[in-house]
Order: sequence, then structure tokens, then C-alpha cells
Amino acid sequence: MIYRVDLHVHTARGSTDPALCLPELVRAARQAGLDAIAITDTDYCTPVPIELRGVVLIPGCEVSTLGGSILGVFLERPLDFVRLRQHGLPTADEAVLEIHRCGGLAILAYPFAQKDANPALFPIRPDAVETACACVVPQDSAAGQRALLWATEHQRTRVGGSNAYTPRELGTVYTEISCPRLSRAFLKEALDLGRCRPVCARAAAASPARRPSSARTGKTAASVVKGAAVLGLFRLGGLLPSPKRPKKHAGKKSKK
Repeated sequence: MIYRVDLHVHTARGSTDPALCLPELVRAARQAGLDAIAITDTDYCTPVPIELRGVVLIPGCEVSTLGGSILGVFLERPLDFVRLRQHGLPTADEAVLEIHRCGGLAILAYPFAQKDANPALFPIRPDAVETACACVVPQDSAAGQRALLWATEHQRTRVGGSNAYTPRELGTVYTEISCPRLSRAFLKEALDLGRCRPVCARAAAASPARRPSSARTGKTAASVVKGAAVLGLFRLGGLLPSPKRPKKHAGKKSKK
């Protein structure tokens, strides 16, 4: 069976926004056709039940490191952030080791979102690389290409996640995982074995907190070309289906 899993989802931890509570996120996940979502709040392991309304919930977190963000998913217990950050921000490899110590899988998240990203600071052996992220990579074809190349060169599993901060962003990018049954254990095993692929389902609508200023959102010819290049990149990578051509109907022309 093929299951749709969004491996990068945030809640409103510390916020009063009701749209980001678990029941609302699960309802949005069902509407997006997702089978499971990973709750990956930044530098915090939010407790989650095993499932809610038929959607499997994966315990996780997003760890801030000197080498960028590292996602920990399928955690068996919370990370020890006190120990991890006793000397300031940890290295990416220290975060990966802590994630593994807690029974999880480590994913290098949107590695080239920042133009000054330094691959020398990336973890040596993450379990997977987020080569598609709805709010980052599809808006920058160069970042997408670099993430794909890095994952290929290091023979790492490729995954995708929405990095959703609003319910409407859920499932814009997700990961298809092939496993016998929908459960945390089967999904984790399949991801660890690389039986998965990232899928870019639809464009993400920027939330007010992320939306750039009007001076940066003008639809110039350059932005249109850039968008076309991005779509081409994801079609080449197997992330988007090719556009369907209209069918030709055979038949005699009517006489006037």
C-alpha cells in the first residue's frame, strides 16, 4: 500500500491560535487526503496520541543546529534539549546522534533554503534529506536542484514535507511511503529502507506571517520564468505529474 505522509508539520505551541490545535490539523489532513502527519515543532517535542480520527500522528521535532534544521521523526521519547544545548547550538551531527538515541530517524530539512548554506556543516549521515519543502524549495529552483544533487551524491533517501504553519498548508508537499499497513512501525521501517518518494501536490498559499512585502511580490516576467523552471524541475524529478493532453474524439464532421 502507498500512504501519504506529511513529515513536517507545526502546531501552535505557545499560541492561542485554535486553527493549529491537533483536532484542526487532523481535520485539515483528512481533507488533504493524508494518512499520517509528523508533528515537528521547533526545539520542542510535542506529545501526540498514536492516531486521531484515522490519521496516524508521528512524534517528532525540528532541531535548530549550527548546520541548519534537522527533523527528528518517529521519536520513542523526547529529546534531551538541556544536554543537547549545554554549549549553545549543537552541531548537526550531535542532533542526529540525539535523535537516534531517542529511537527516531533524522532528516536534513530544506538544506539549501539559505543561499549561504555551508554543506560542510551538514550531518555526515542523515537518514533522509528533505528535497521538497512547500514553503521553501518550490520557490527557488536553485535550492531544489542543490538539495536533489546533495541527496544523490550522498545516497540519502529523499522525502518531502509541507513545513505547514497553517492548516491550509498541510499536504502541499508530502511523502509517499510504501508499506504493508498504516502504522508508525511500518511507516518508520519503510522510510528507513528508502521505500518512499517526495510529492509536490499543489502550491502553498503563504500565511500572513510568511507573506513577503508587496515590493517583493510583483509578478514580473522573471518570476513567471522562475516558476516555470521550478515546475520543470519537479516534473523531471518525478514530483509532479505531466499535464494531460486533451483527447481527440474520432467521428465524422457534420454536414452543414
